[in-house]
Amino acid sequence: MPALAEFRLLGAFEVWVGGHRLQLGGCRQKKVLATLLLNVNAVVTTERLVDLLWEDPPGTARRQVHNAIARLRVSLGSARALVVSDGPGYRVQVAPEQVDVHRFTRALTAARRAAANGDWGSVSRTVPDALRLWRGPALAGLSGRLLEAAAHRLDEQRLAAQELAVESRLEEGEAASLIPELTELIAEHPLREGLRAQLILALARSGRQSEALEVYERTRLLLAEELGLEPGPGMRELQQRILRGDASLRGDGPAVPPARVLFEVPAPVEKDTATEDVPAGTVSVATPPRPCLLPYDIADFTGRDEDIARLLAAAGAPTESATVVTAIDGMAGVGKTALAVRVAYLLADRYPDGQLFIDLQGHTLGRRPLDPAAALDFLLRSLGVPADQVPATLPDRIARWRSQVAGRRLLLVLDNAEDTAQVRALMPTGPDIGVLVTGRRRLCALEGVSSHSLQPMSPGDATALFRRVAGWERTAPEPRGVVDVAELCGHLPLAVRIAASRFRNRPAWTVRHLVDRLGGAGRQLAELSLGDLSVANVFAASYDRLTVEQQRSFRLLGTHPDPEYNVTRAATLLGMNPESAERVLEELLDVHLLIQDKVGRYRLHPLLREYARSMGGDEAAA
Repeated sequence: MPALAEFRLLGAFEVWVGGHRLQLGGCRQKKVLATLLLNVNAVVTTERLVDLLWEDPPGTARRQVHNAIARLRVSLGSARALVVSDGPGYRVQVAPEQVDVHRFTRALTAARRAAANGDWGSVSRTVPDALRLWRGPALAGLSGRLLEAAAHRLDEQRLAAQELAVESRLEEGEAASLIPELTELIAEHPLREGLRAQLILALARSGRQSEALEVYERTRLLLAEELGLEPGPGMRELQQRILRGDASLRGDGPAVPPARVLFEVPAPVEKDTATEDVPAGTVSVATPPRPCLLPYDIADFTGRDEDIARLLAAAGAPTESATVVTAIDGMAGVGKTALAVRVAYLLADRYPDGQLFIDLQGHTLGRRPLDPAAALDFLLRSLGVPADQVPATLPDRIARWRSQVAGRRLLLVLDNAEDTAQVRALMPTGPDIGVLVTGRRRLCALEGVSSHSLQPMSPGDATALFRRVAGWERTAPEPRGVVDVAELCGHLPLAVRIAASRFRNRPAWTVRHLVDRLGGAGRQLAELSLGDLSVANVFAASYDRLTVEQQRSFRLLGTHPDPEYNVTRAATLLGMNPESAERVLEELLDVHLLIQDKVGRYRLHPLLREYARSMGGDEAAA
């Protein structure tokens, strides 16, 4: 029967079984089923469903969730067995292909991978089919904070797919036929700079340069008026290329990928007034581009003074011939990227030839780690290498990359690295290059690296971060409550930031009310979620990278009543001999899913312990 069931979330929520559309009854049943389907084949805890249905849950909330599940099963009729009870919650047991959301996201992932490899034919075949799954706004008709956030993420993915489809058509030589379509999309999403860059490019490649420049100017005025911003460096470069009459923008030249134009094309080189009057016959040498691809530095960045001092000292000690490599490792949500970006800006003056940044997606939920070949393609393009001059093979790309950066004073930030092998392929050479790497795994095997393990914040810094994000005036009357919130968040920066942001956006809440919500049994992870930020999700990205044995061990460790244990105690709990138990403990320690304060003693961070319990750790040890 599961093969006959089809679930549609990309539009109005619909369930079809055996060719007939089911009537699911009340809104509560629809919300529960939609949430289970968004997390297909994964357990959604009862606490999470309570948070889905109520802002301030009644005392009977858990019983009402169970009743909603029972009514949902009745509504599903012959497909009722698809919704199963599992440990701390429920899951829907279907193949991802039966859910349009998962068919769409898989197709989009495949298309992005094809685009990274330059296979635009595959993109042009895959993306249109994926977009045809959409029947309207995602989850139309379902309200609530969690579902609205999920719908927003899906709608963003739809728009990204539309941009990718346009990019593939531009790559295959289309231009004029795209102009009406892009004009319509921009009317729906007027502040989407990527769409406007694509329209400018399509106009320019259609021989309509004056109109392309008019679109640029309208964009500049709109961004200034609405957001107080200037167009990004990619769009400014596109304008300059049109003004210069760049041959690659003509209809018979290769297309420039518009989705990359905002991020990879270097800013235009400023005119050197000393060389304006160049004698006839003199050869002019172009100045190498000086890109800055660093993300924005967070305005409310708090604390980390000792960490910053250590990293600046490590990064500021070049040798005569070696690249200086500094790695920041730590558990999910501990603030590695924010710290690396802050340090990168502080180091920028030492690297005047450019600052590069790339997310290697080593621990991004639902995404595969970025292939080194794709990463090098991005980095080479960022330094101005034309797409048709990027070598095809990985060894050739490595050689071109190292030649391209030789003699330049560059800073390279490799964020969210998976492991040493991924990073090693991207290593530049030369004493004038600095490298900052962040990742959840210790890069012990990377040669010449200076490692820095980042810990959760100090209690003082964590409370200061909460006050800064939440607002000083509202938190000042309850200093003890702020300390309690920071402690319930385990002093983890991501958790503190989410809690503070939720508090800031709930004017009726007091700090004590937030403490009570976070202190509710089994509710911490449900409370620490806001939009696309979720402590549980960043933990899941670490958990999903574990082996089956490691996952089982992690879940069982979460069931231990004492948060700290030695090898002997862990061996008994895991049903292993001490040697095997110690090996697993050390493996979990390497990826920061365990903490070791002293030799032979291990413990779980409080939020990781809660996450381990939510994953179902009540299985019997073998």
